[in-house]
This record gives sequence, structure tokens and C-alpha cells, in this order.
Amino acid sequence: MQNSDNDNIMADPNEALVKGPKSKLEKKKYILTDTIDVVGRMRSFRITIPLRYSSQYTVASKETTDVFIPI
Repeated sequence: MQNSDNDNIMADPNEALVKGPKSKLEKKKYILTDTIDVVGRMRSFRITIPLRYSSQYTVASKETTDVFIPI
């Protein structure tokens, strides 16, 4: 069964402290991670994955997050 509800995906930490120009950050709602490959996965899993961020700002807190992917 395919789970398309992204609300069930959990990240820890689920927030990051970033530094950069206010004009670039005030509308920012999320930071992307590297791609998570779920091909062939049959069970839910956790993975530590790097955050991806643009050169317009800098992550001032932890640069990775632990992600739980429910399947």
C-alpha cells in the first residue's frame, strides 16, 4: 500500500536555525533534504540525511536531520 500523506513523515530536529538576509528568509517555510530513496523498501525506516540549502542563507544549527519514513 502506498502512503501519500506527507504529514506522517517525521523529522528530528524538525526546525533549523538559519542565518541570512531577512528578505530571503521571512517567507521561507521549509528546508529541503537530500533525496530519500524508498525504492524496494517494504517497511518503515529511519535515516539521517543532510539538509540542502541555498547559498542565500546558512544553517546555523545541526546540518542533518533524522527522518522517519512510514511505509
